[in-house]
Amino acid sequence: MFATGALDAKALCILMHYASCAGACGVESLGMRPGLSTGNYAKHLKLVLGLGDEDEQIYEVEVPLKCKYSQSRELVKVPLISPQEAICKKWALPDAELKETYRDSDWCANFHEHPVVQAAGEGNKHLVAPLALYTDSTPYTKKNGFYGVFVVDLRFDTHYLVCTLIKSEFCDCGCRGWCTLDPIQRFLVACFNDWGKRVYLERRPDSKTWLPGSDDLRKKLAGTVCECWGAVIQIRGDMPEISTSMGLKGHRSHTRPCNDCNCKFVEGDGAVGSDVSPFEWSACSLDHLPWAETPTEDWEAEIRRCDIHITIMNKAELTKIVEHLFFDKRLAGVMYKGYALDSNVTLDDTRYLLKGDRLETSDDLLDTHAIRYLKHFPVKLRFWRTTLEANLNRVGLLFYIIGVTHKTISKCSLHILLMGVISRFVAFVLWFIINSNAFDIPSARKDELLHLGMNRIRSELWAFYKVDRKKNPTSNASEIHDLTPGMIGEKSKVPQMHQCGGAEIKSLLPFCVFLLLKLNGKLPERQRGLLVRAGEAAQRYFRLVQTPDTAMSPEVVQQMFDCAIVHNKSFGQAGGVMMPKHHAWLHLIKESFWLGNPSKRSAINNESLNGTVAIVGRSVHRATFLISVLLKWGLLQKYAPQKCSGACIRTTEADD
Repeated sequence: MFATGALDAKALCILMHYASCAGACGVESLGMRPGLSTGNYAKHLKLVLGLGDEDEQIYEVEVPLKCKYSQSRELVKVPLISPQEAICKKWALPDAELKETYRDSDWCANFHEHPVVQAAGEGNKHLVAPLALYTDSTPYTKKNGFYGVFVVDLRFDTHYLVCTLIKSEFCDCGCRGWCTLDPIQRFLVACFNDWGKRVYLERRPDSKTWLPGSDDLRKKLAGTVCECWGAVIQIRGDMPEISTSMGLKGHRSHTRPCNDCNCKFVEGDGAVGSDVSPFEWSACSLDHLPWAETPTEDWEAEIRRCDIHITIMNKAELTKIVEHLFFDKRLAGVMYKGYALDSNVTLDDTRYLLKGDRLETSDDLLDTHAIRYLKHFPVKLRFWRTTLEANLNRVGLLFYIIGVTHKTISKCSLHILLMGVISRFVAFVLWFIINSNAFDIPSARKDELLHLGMNRIRSELWAFYKVDRKKNPTSNASEIHDLTPGMIGEKSKVPQMHQCGGAEIKSLLPFCVFLLLKLNGKLPERQRGLLVRAGEAAQRYFRLVQTPDTAMSPEVVQQMFDCAIVHNKSFGQAGGVMMPKHHAWLHLIKESFWLGNPSKRSAINNESLNGTVAIVGRSVHRATFLISVLLKWGLLQKYAPQKCSGACIRTTEADD
């Protein structure tokens, strides 16, 4: 309760004092008598809980942030925790115990064919920690949100918080926050690449010397063998967040809305620049999709084409470039998205830059805004040629992690299915029932029909939940607490569910099928039959992915693909409007051969972490948000039940 802000230090100490007086055991050290000044209670808790012993556990990396108090862009020291140090501690087990927790059949090709696993050798696979990198943004107040970076140990299903950033403090020079994310990603790249060699960090990720005091232990461990190898086999998150972190084009892009194939979307269900519609389901099979897939070679060729490296020999050449740099903050039209050139710049016959080339961070320039203050030459600069980009907005630094390619990016069934495909289906069915006046409501006004019809549907839903609870008393299915007209969207051709979580939308799917079957004879028969078929296909799909196994057989994947095709076809024929997520569903299923069961890699398994961090974030002051969230997260996980996520803050042997 102290970690989540439900109790402050004073209340906790006084409560534990009276609890100890009443005979409670194990809380004596936390108690303090009432009547003392407030600061004494906080100091006492820090001493007892070890909140002042975090120095040697935390890295500090300089990150460009927009400071609220100075109203300017500053380099702020952001605290981070090394996932390698936290996870290696849990892996400090006897070799025999690690072998017992490992089975080849638990993992898919993304693990077995990973470069780190192959380098470790067949006999050491049990010593490779399979990892997932998860990033997401979540509001923690009405006006602000945080950006969190988590690492998931997939073997033991534990989650580790690496760092948090306040969203409103991201750099806004036109870079879309990349200036802020780059130092964090450089830290992760250095950490995972050394971990892939089974050694501790050989040097600080920011290329600086080891700091006295806080880095003394790391200096001793630098380059020494650690307890296990680390292999990043998944990158998780919703597509907007992944697109920002990895530098990908989003689904609204006119050139590359889908990262897996060459299809192109427009509003509704049309296609631009493609011979085959992205929603041409009849031409789809699991072995062959009608759209040309994007091979890894295309990504690599674009990086070679657009990632420009140039060496600046003296101050005069640097000045010539700086004179033509400007901050492009345009949100429409031709956008260079950051600190870019407004005209061509030629230094000599072999060194030249073009209009639109955007300055990127490099080993010699960690902050692009510091370019005009460079004093030591020669210096190597990086630019991104925006005029030739197709698949990428930039070179995402996370692609430099060993084994990470575009195939490592895991599509999320929470956002693609529950918040996308199923959400649209449920809203469409409810509107279909209301507009058809299936309950024979004697009203001529459409607004009355909407409200009265929704009341009848709500009554049916409560009755459905009641029967379902009796049939499945052990089921943990989420139930929606209310159903109002505003939750099914505006009356239009493309309704969508609002104010509902993914699990709640999933619980509405069987209810919609039940209601369509119950109202037989009161709805247009053709549409009703098509919607029943679409709903039952979606239900079959969810039953197939409920298996506890990560690796899936080709037969099961084929059945999943068939369910998706049947749902998409039937929903479209019933009058439903397709969306890009219907198309992405097919790619989600196809990548099951490589990444495994979609339900095992869904962000729904990680979304609860955001809520925990948000609760902790609301209990700390904004000025100390970055460090306080890390410390309270570690405190919360240290004293939480073992089934909860692991703590990043290392504990002493005495604590263990």
